[in-house]
Amino acid sequence: MIQCAYKVGIAPNNKQLTLFRKAAGIARFAYNWGLDDKKHRYQNLEGDEKYTNAIKQHREINKITGDEEIVRAYILTRLVNELGYNPENIELEKKYPSGRPKVTNPRIDIIVKDDKGNPFFFIELKSPNDYEKNKDQNIDDQLFSLSGIEQSKYGTKVKYLVYYTIEIIGNSIKDKCIIIDYEEFSSFDYWKEVRNFTNELPEKYNSITPNQYKFFETCYLDVAKELNLFGSSLQAICWICYKDLKQKNTYKEVEIAPF
Repeated sequence: MIQCAYKVGIAPNNKQLTLFRKAAGIARFAYNWGLDDKKHRYQNLEGDEKYTNAIKQHREINKITGDEEIVRAYILTRLVNELGYNPENIELEKKYPSGRPKVTNPRIDIIVKDDKGNPFFFIELKSPNDYEKNKDQNIDDQLFSLSGIEQSKYGTKVKYLVYYTIEIIGNSIKDKCIIIDYEEFSSFDYWKEVRNFTNELPEKYNSITPNQYKFFETCYLDVAKELNLFGSSLQAICWICYKDLKQKNTYKEVEIAPF
């Protein structure tokens, strides 16, 4: 079978080209300008304008030390003012033993607990520029490893692991995150085989639905190979028996339909 590739280009006239050049880079300029302005304002706040005392701080945060603090301020505002989580249930910069001498003890950026004291959100923050750097390693070391220590040392039950930053879309700031059900995936090695997650923070203690598109995207090739769905018989996976996939049994319960 012959496969063809198509390449599409644009041929702007002089007027359009001028507009393109004027617009190029404006979003980044606006973001940098706004970020610098927020840093300046934050660093000049009066003492009574810090985080509320209702939030437990294991390490006091009283000034901006980088873009990550902008991310922290944004998500805390979202959690408390928009999503309905109580500030009394939030902890910042909790420290965990490293188990090795002369090694700085790691910290988790934010914990949001439920009314029973169990971590509902276990959150690792990154600046927008650092979010994609060593992402898998950060999820493993900062989320899976520390949540295991949290449960074994304090006898709690962690619900969701959250790898979080923000992104600018148009004129809006949006969440950019990976939210993993830790009760379902208790180890990174187990989770990375499926990479089932959602990217929407739920309102106060509501359950979340995994991102099924990502689930299908991850699983499609393995299923397609087993069912010989390549070439002229391209077909779409409409449903996968999640239980069978998780247990790595055969894919007998797979329904398919043509494009």
